[in-house]
Amino acid sequence: MPTPREALLATLGEAGVATLDEAGVGEYIEELLADASSGEADEDVAGAVGPLLVDVGVAADEAAAEPLCAALLAALSGTSEAAAAAPAPAPELRTLGAAVNMLALVTADEEQAVAEVAKDMGPEDESEEAVARRFKQARRAEKQLKRAARREKAINMQREEFMRELTREPVVLHWRGGGGGSNGVGKTTFLKFLSAHRFDGVPAHLQILHIEQEVPSGEATVLETVLATDEGEADADDAADEAERVARLGEVIERLEEIDSASAPGRAGAILAGLGFDAEMQARPTGSFSGGWRMRVALARALFVAPDVLLLDEPTNHLDLHAVLWLETYLQGWDKTLVVVSHARSFLNRVVSDILHFSGDKKIVRYKGDYDKFEISRAEALRANEARREAQDKARQHMQSFINKFRASANRAAMVQSRIKAMNRMECVAEILEDPSLRFAFPPPEPISSPVLQVVDVAFSYPGKPALFSRVNLGLDMSSRVALVGPNGIGKSTLLKVIIGDLEPSRGSVTRAARLRMGRFSQHHVDQLDLSLTALEAFQRQFPAAKPLEIRAHLGSMGLGGNTALQKMSTLSGGQKSRVAFAQIM
Repeated sequence: MPTPREALLATLGEAGVATLDEAGVGEYIEELLADASSGEADEDVAGAVGPLLVDVGVAADEAAAEPLCAALLAALSGTSEAAAAAPAPAPELRTLGAAVNMLALVTADEEQAVAEVAKDMGPEDESEEAVARRFKQARRAEKQLKRAARREKAINMQREEFMRELTREPVVLHWRGGGGGSNGVGKTTFLKFLSAHRFDGVPAHLQILHIEQEVPSGEATVLETVLATDEGEADADDAADEAERVARLGEVIERLEEIDSASAPGRAGAILAGLGFDAEMQARPTGSFSGGWRMRVALARALFVAPDVLLLDEPTNHLDLHAVLWLETYLQGWDKTLVVVSHARSFLNRVVSDILHFSGDKKIVRYKGDYDKFEISRAEALRANEARREAQDKARQHMQSFINKFRASANRAAMVQSRIKAMNRMECVAEILEDPSLRFAFPPPEPISSPVLQVVDVAFSYPGKPALFSRVNLGLDMSSRVALVGPNGIGKSTLLKVIIGDLEPSRGSVTRAARLRMGRFSQHHVDQLDLSLTALEAFQRQFPAAKPLEIRAHLGSMGLGGNTALQKMSTLSGGQKSRVAFAQIM
């Protein structure tokens, strides 16, 4: 007689059975079919299996499910559906030629075997059919436990293989991955651990470079600072013993050959030019640049060294449009491993080949393709997971209904126990957490008559420097939406400071409405925060009249609820610090 699994494959095919397994109801349907082979009424089994086939999409509706159920039962009994539907022929009556003592046909050994099985499997008054049924159920339970163990082993092997791929495949295949996810889920921490070789499987000899901070301010020129990275490779550690220095020197020579040290100045200059440093800027000391420009120098050094694994954390934050476009093109030809954490969708689409999604439930899931493909794949995964959860919930409800209905029935006791065990074995389909979306609104301002702001023939220059801009004329009203564009260093931020009043124009005038209130989100907003305070404490200092509950509600609307508002801001991620600064101007 075919097994329930074989009957399912014969009737629904591999695709249909795979759909049942993905929905988490395949084993439960096998249990129902096993009950049918053990004597449960066919109509009861069909009434249970049919709705499940409809729920998971194997059958379009109940009408389509009925013939499938009939075919399943027929396949299970080893007959065709037509034969199952045809009326059974009348049994042929035969007469005995002589009287027969039926009890004599049962040998003493057979009686002893039946008694032992009855003793092991149930009460002494239990029928042979019931004993056989209980024996089959015990065998099924044993097989299902073995299947569960094999499935768990396979899952563990997949997890181990995934972690091996994260650490091994990038080195072999010149992998380019992008990290995505909400603020505070651990993207930067992951990069720090990876750069420190704190993950199992990361080879000790692998050169991993993580850009965490800007180059220090100093008298060395920008070009010299980048080239000094090359010299740093050649400096052996004075504290190391001779053997270590010799080994280190061999590594340095190999590295210098790889990066072609003879052409180093030209390569360094080309990288700096791509990041916005002209010849005059490359000859200036790093101490004359702002923090944002020194971050560019740090990025140039990393690109110049060309490590085995380059880790970039929000590399576009301090770049203008031209530098971002250049970096995209440069990284597209990067022939080593690259891991980028960024919220810039277009940048990820052009640079990476895989996405590592960091979710709030402390999981990292890898998706093939760029960011747009990741969003499509993740949406499909969310829909499929929700369908599996719904199908499993319906299966649980059906089993619980059966248990409640026949719990007190002696004839159905074995089946009730089978349902209870099946429910206990059923693995819950875990919910995939969606990334929380941040929705906020600026408080509506009081109406102000035009012009709200008027800039007339404004020019500005720093003492002893040429004018950054001149003849600037601008008028703004309540409905104005203005963007300032241009290369770095052209004077955009300076113009904003003049408009706000932080700087006085060298020539011209700026007129502001009497009731005008202005807020400014600076590109160096983190420098304005006292990181030794919590977000709540910072707000209480800035707005002493505000109540703590009001402040926490405001921070919560910016995604800084719960204990996050009570953490020292030094422990917050870069994105969370940005939210604090943004919340302050609202």
